Amino acid sequence: MPILFFLLCSALRSYRKKQIDTDLLLQIMLFGNFVFYIFVWEAEPRYALLFFFPFLIMNCYGVSRLQQWLSEKRQMHRSLWPITSQRAAHLLVILLLAVTVFHFRAITQESDVQYRYAINQNQRKGSLQARVSLNQNVSQTFYADRSFDHISLGMSRSKGEGTYQVTLRSRSGDEGQTKRFTKHDLKRGTLSDFNFVRPFRGKKKYVLTVSMIGNQQQSYLDLAIHGKGLFEQRDLYRGGSLRVNGRMLEGKDLQFRAYLRDTRPYLSTTSYFAFVSILLLMIILFADVYRDPAEVLRHMPPDPA
Repeated sequence: MPILFFLLCSALRSYRKKQIDTDLLLQIMLFGNFVFYIFVWEAEPRYALLFFFPFLIMNCYGVSRLQQWLSEKRQMHRSLWPITSQRAAHLLVILLLAVTVFHFRAITQESDVQYRYAINQNQRKGSLQARVSLNQNVSQTFYADRSFDHISLGMSRSKGEGTYQVTLRSRSGDEGQTKRFTKHDLKRGTLSDFNFVRPFRGKKKYVLTVSMIGNQQQSYLDLAIHGKGLFEQRDLYRGGSLRVNGRMLEGKDLQFRAYLRDTRPYLSTTSYFAFVSILLLMIILFADVYRDPAEVLRHMPPDPA
């Protein structure tokens, strides 16, 4: 949010000056890239790092404009009640206490569904898909660093009324469960969930296999995947690999998630007050660092000598 605020100050600066400078050129560049990446080519979020330094430069212009505006208003504020660092700290402490009390019950007492992800490979790439048919099955290996009881898969398209089976087993063979489904159990273009009776343990390697059961010759199911291509040259998920009929597809993975649904408060009481204590400490440091030296000297007792 501060970055967006200073960008707004930078834009107001250009609007007021009405002349071509580096700030205006950077704004044109960022706006053009925004239009391109949103409406022409859907880029990954990490590509925003390419524009980190232009953002910083524009924020510098925004800070300069804000400082200029504050300097212009300083004369007017002298006639009003001055807001010193100590008074600002007192106001922030009162605001922090009010927010702490107001949100205490909702965050620490009321239970809600929390999602604890072991795998969250939710990216997909255009029209790439892995087909599940009578003669072809798809499997994905992965490593789960924590326990999970749900699996999510993405469907690109399907044909026919085939019945499919998702099998999840550990590489060691001591855990395994199976779920049957049809295309009507999945939603096209989004991730669909499969819940299992018993949770799977973490810190283990697993194999997720999707296959067709029955004898529906003309039916198939296309699962969404992500992989290297013209613009994407990086394997997003390195903890496993995608296989079709046992043959590994290098650099490609299913669009899938593994997570545990847990009903509990968002934060424990200890964690909640720990975060509040950190904020309170920051306010105290702010009041100490930015206090007015003249105000401190005025409250000091006179030297008896």
